[in-house]
Amino acid sequence: MSFYRVARVIARPFCKGLFRYSSVGKENIPDRPFIIVSNHVAYRDAACIALCVKDEISFLAKAELFEKKILGLFLKAFKMIPIKRAQADLSAIRESMKVLKDNMKKM
Repeated sequence: MSFYRVARVIARPFCKGLFRYSSVGKENIPDRPFIIVSNHVAYRDAACIALCVKDEISFLAKAELFEKKILGLFLKAFKMIPIKRAQADLSAIRESMKVLKDNMKKM
């Protein structure tokens, strides 16, 4: 079992009780690789999205978060992709496309 899945098993009951989130429209999630586009108002929003989707997902996260040693390691363990928000970050787009293609190959 991957670090991602272990963390999700541990986090699910904690987040469910603390944040009382719910999901609507899960039946619309395709059985192939996809992109979720979401705005969020709090850091916990990304965790709630990850807990609502059955498969492992990757997020784009602002590059500044990866500069902190421990937080950067944690984000990398969750396969998050750093993105520079002040510019058109082609490397983040390329990495996102690679993740999508790799997941297509797994099908």
